[in-house]
Amino acid sequence: MHIHRAVGAAIILLSLSACARTPPATASASERAPELAGTHWRAERIGSADLSALEPARWPTLEFDPDENRVSGHGGCNRYAGPYHHEGDALGFGPLAQTKMGCDGPAGRIEQQFQAALAEVTSKRVVDDHLELLDATGQARIVLRADTKR
Repeated sequence: MHIHRAVGAAIILLSLSACARTPPATASASERAPELAGTHWRAERIGSADLSALEPARWPTLEFDPDENRVSGHGGCNRYAGPYHHEGDALGFGPLAQTKMGCDGPAGRIEQQFQAALAEVTSKRVVDDHLELLDATGQARIVLRADTKR
């Protein structure tokens, strides 16, 4: 009789403890997404151009400084910096100043495309660890990834 009571009590306790457990909270995509500021962003795509074949030193980058409302980075050959405005998903850059080192070949073309695309940005979307810079039609002009290997 004592065994039946002990088994019954054990079953009740196990059932109650299972009910009391809550599954671990999982962060939503927006909670996991990196912030604009404090993240080193590295371009993976400009328009339809995939940048994976570029040597890492030539990848365009982007960093936001919200205290100064300034953005800076490397365009592939030259450093650039300038103001940005950000409210909600709206985002815009410029005018941007950059150094004037000569740069021929693929890196020079990528830098020109990157600067032209930045000038067309009107909004942004963050998806997981990617920052998509969108033009007025909602098309992704630049896709960047949060660079954690830095």
